[in-house]
Amino acid sequence: MKRYVYETGSFFLSLSKALAALMAMVMILGFSSFSMADQKRLSDEQRAEFVENLKDIQGRLNLSSDQEKKMLALLRESGNHRKTILQTYGVGAGKKSIKELSFFDKRALGKDMKRVKEQTTEKAKNILTVNQFKEFEKIQEEQKDRMREKLRNRN
Repeated sequence: MKRYVYETGSFFLSLSKALAALMAMVMILGFSSFSMADQKRLSDEQRAEFVENLKDIQGRLNLSSDQEKKMLALLRESGNHRKTILQTYGVGAGKKSIKELSFFDKRALGKDMKRVKEQTTEKAKNILTVNQFKEFEKIQEEQKDRMREKLRNRN
């Protein structure tokens, strides 16, 4: 396994771009976290947690360099689609939050985001091996559970 050196403020430069994008996609499951990450810099604690999650995913998926390139392209595309959807609903940097949307807009936004996630997952099937994809699905489910737990505990 490769060792990485993370310097404050430049840790993205020292990480594998594909793994950073992969983690971003996994975190995007809760689309509000995507807009949050897009709007502001991470605190030192959040950055450390993010780096640890990346190390864990790297170890669990063990992507080849070709797979890393393909996943990076896929996840960038997915991220751009998600960002466009959020902008369509007026959610983003300096704009309203998801909480401010009407019930019907929240529902439509959720459906749009789910469609992008499903498309991305289908494309990932063609990039990852069967075992990697199974692990990828486990990682997604774990991230989803963590996000739900954070939402429950934030009150």
